[in-house]
Amino acid sequence: MIENDEFENHKRLSLNFGHTLGHAIETLYGHLDYLHGEAIAIGMVFEAKISLEGGKLSKIKYNKLLELLKKYSLPTVINLDDDRIIELSEIIKTDKKNSSEQIHFILPTEQGFSIYKIKKNSEKVMNDLRKYLGER
Repeated sequence: MIENDEFENHKRLSLNFGHTLGHAIETLYGHLDYLHGEAIAIGMVFEAKISLEGGKLSKIKYNKLLELLKKYSLPTVINLDDDRIIELSEIIKTDKKNSSEQIHFILPTEQGFSIYKIKKNSEKVMNDLRKYLGER
């Protein structure tokens, strides 16, 4: 049961899928432009792309996620200019799930979910944000 994992160590990971970026998007837009579910959907796709590229998620499961979100008319991408990406990265660093030195993303895997920890000052965070959210 979910309530048996009050510290969100294992079973509750799936409940946080997409929330690190999703909450940052909500904050960036002052909770006005994106509903909670819309922002989380974008975050889910972002985290799934990281997992896909890292070899932890198959293309088939990634595509199933996209199909499901599109079925319910949820957005799957946001295009931001570089200034907004910088703002977003600073907001992400303040997420309550982070440790003092690391950002925590919840990645879908073939077996379930895993925590992806990356140093707050890592260029990888900015590179991923630019790669997946940058203006096209």
